[in-house]
Amino acid sequence: METISIKVMNKGIFRDEMIGMYEFDMTTLYFKPKHALQHQWIALFNPEGEDFSEITGNLKISIAVQGPGDEQVQLNDQTGPDSIGEVVLMPAQIKKEFKQLKIRFIQGEKLPKMDMFGTIDAFIQCKFNGKEMRTPAATAKNDVAAIEHEIWLPIQWPLASDRLLLQLYDEDKMSKEIVGSMYFSLKSLLEEGSVPGGKYFWQNMYGSPMGYSGTVCDLMNDQPELGS
Repeated sequence: METISIKVMNKGIFRDEMIGMYEFDMTTLYFKPKHALQHQWIALFNPEGEDFSEITGNLKISIAVQGPGDEQVQLNDQTGPDSIGEVVLMPAQIKKEFKQLKIRFIQGEKLPKMDMFGTIDAFIQCKFNGKEMRTPAATAKNDVAAIEHEIWLPIQWPLASDRLLLQLYDEDKMSKEIVGSMYFSLKSLLEEGSVPGGKYFWQNMYGSPMGYSGTVCDLMNDQPELGS
């Protein structure tokens, strides 16, 4: 019945200041697969802060709990970037609210011609909070792909992660090929979309150069806020 408390502190000259903390129930951890969490993001909160419900930071950890006779679990370093839509564990002490974010895709313009006959069958994919959603494919005509589709995202408030990544693909019968990515701040989307009628805007896409592949290209597509 023990509790594991992880605290992140700011080192001070006379007094250390708490940035945030997270608490694990050891029994809950023990009943995870192999009694371990690997490369898991956790959201921190500060019980000493002015706003008890505010997320004060995120921390990635690996942690394992072994009992008598259990096989030792190796906590390995992470290889490669996070997967898209990585789940962040929220502190149980924070009161959670839920909002609905509706994203309406209208059309895409000036998209690259990906198919042999000079067009693209464009669709947008969203991976968020462990779930995957996508729009139907729309064939571009006269340089315009009329996507006309809505995606509804249930948002947990306060936000554990502010990052939302949408990716546009060309759909073929046997496979799909990434065209570009769009990076959003969820907090900004919620604030801007709260006005009557929502907010309409164009969004540029960024990604790796066409015709290339490999680890660097994957990073450019999955982390468009870092490089394009």
